[in-house]
Amino acid sequence: MTENIATTIVETVAANENVEPTDLPPLHYWIDTDALARVVETGATRVEFEYVRYTVVVSNTEITVQ
Repeated sequence: MTENIATTIVETVAANENVEPTDLPPLHYWIDTDALARVVETGATRVEFEYVRYTVVVSNTEITVQ
């Protein structure tokens, strides 16, 4: 995953909400984005957390927003 994980998550949630990414609260209010990136880069199988009203699941191969 070479793209910025935090940006991808915020853009995906914004698209689901039909708002601009800047209309959402900062992701770092929910999770330490630097730590998230480091964990995923080290090959973590799965990280799951809540953001806004969605469950975000991040693995080393994909990001899912439900």
